[in-house]
Amino acid sequence: MSVELSVDRQRLRREISKLIAAIEREWKEELGAPEAVATERALRKTHQFLTGLTDGKPLGLETPETLSDLLGAAWLESHPWAIPHVAKIQKAIRQDEITLAPETI
Repeated sequence: MSVELSVDRQRLRREISKLIAAIEREWKEELGAPEAVATERALRKTHQFLTGLTDGKPLGLETPETLSDLLGAAWLESHPWAIPHVAKIQKAIRQDEITLAPETI
């Protein structure tokens, strides 16, 4: 069953996909280093977030309050290149607030 996504939801999905690609690149560079574990966790959580959007489902029962919660504040602090991605995703979330539960944003 195909789910029609709103333009705002498509924008959100596109921004999350860009973040996933950037995290994947970082993870490949970190492989073998201790920090790769946290980056892999951030990658997995971001994939799960995108999957929920792709399936046309709400963000889920365990929606993080912020993207820092999703990625982990420590991971985000040690990967400042991700901050512009996070800002774009947060902007897309605000634009899609009609289809996302506002109290979870």
